[in-house]
Amino acid sequence: MGNLADTPPSFRKVSWTQGTKVIPGYKTGNDLDPRAEHCRVYTIIGGRSSGETGDMNMLDHFYSEQFAQLMKGRRLTAREQVLLKIGEKINWSTYSLNLSNSLHRAFAASAVALGCPLFYGFANFYVLAAHPHQASLERINRAKGRPPLQVGSITTTREHIPDLFDWRQLPKGLHKEQVLALIDAFYDMGPFGFRGPAANHIPDHLTSLAENGTRTTQLIASGYHCPSNRFLQRALAHLEENYLFITSANISSHLTGQEEPAHYEMKEIQRAFEHHKGILMMRHPNEEEARARYPEYAPMSTSILGFYDLHTDERGRPALMIERHGSLPLHNIAEVLDDFGLGYVLGPKAQTRLAQHEYAYS
Repeated sequence: MGNLADTPPSFRKVSWTQGTKVIPGYKTGNDLDPRAEHCRVYTIIGGRSSGETGDMNMLDHFYSEQFAQLMKGRRLTAREQVLLKIGEKINWSTYSLNLSNSLHRAFAASAVALGCPLFYGFANFYVLAAHPHQASLERINRAKGRPPLQVGSITTTREHIPDLFDWRQLPKGLHKEQVLALIDAFYDMGPFGFRGPAANHIPDHLTSLAENGTRTTQLIASGYHCPSNRFLQRALAHLEENYLFITSANISSHLTGQEEPAHYEMKEIQRAFEHHKGILMMRHPNEEEARARYPEYAPMSTSILGFYDLHTDERGRPALMIERHGSLPLHNIAEVLDDFGLGYVLGPKAQTRLAQHEYAYS
């Protein structure tokens, strides 16, 4: 896939309006005009956005057959067209699928593969996941009020985690088997995040450069025992990629000017995104029980640990950087790291713990 960062600036920072935008340097699907053979067409459905970060009143309509064809790289089957029409008729501001229902999981998995974003139960809170194509990421960023090209995180199932990282780029003092065992230890407990050297096949819109120059990608996963893995496994079966794009379940602070914690109640997500048509919802069967399964974790975005660089803690031990202090407290992180002979240092963004939503009725 191409990267918009490689296109001329005149095509990057635009105020999108309903219709299509042709960007030189990309191939289209086979169903498009052959004269546009060396272009990529982005179908943008919705109102005008203000500058790069979008508009708070923008209506994003995600049931676009053209966009689904871009995701699939072909014409849609009759079944896929019917699925989009079914999803379009549902009022997602009041209705949600059930994560424990296998038919609901199958519907959601097929819809995500067609480019429909999905809020779904993820350990003890909710996340927003979508197709990993760059056009998909840009639409989600605009819907949340983020800059369109803001880098995204990825999520996947256990068997695909080793494929996400370039193990040759590990810092001296760490080795693949050690890091994979560390990842297993954290995900056996619950939701967590890791930032490590990105494998070559991870596209640029899902990577960022660390201060030491390492090209990194950020994995956010719900943990090995979360029921959402059954949905995720099914969704990945519909994709060429072995991961989804994932982001927090909230409106961006770019719009509100203040920290916006991730949501852990479906009705609050539906209220926040009621004007964004076509974003699917799949709830925990019981939100209180979901949170109770993770008593050590706050219902918020995950803590994140980086393993692209090695530091030294105050005791002189090799240490990893905590990039974000989220749901898992520092002392719990330290206990796991200690089992591996490692300490931690706090990164610039981890000096303060993330805020947790405190709903007025709770």
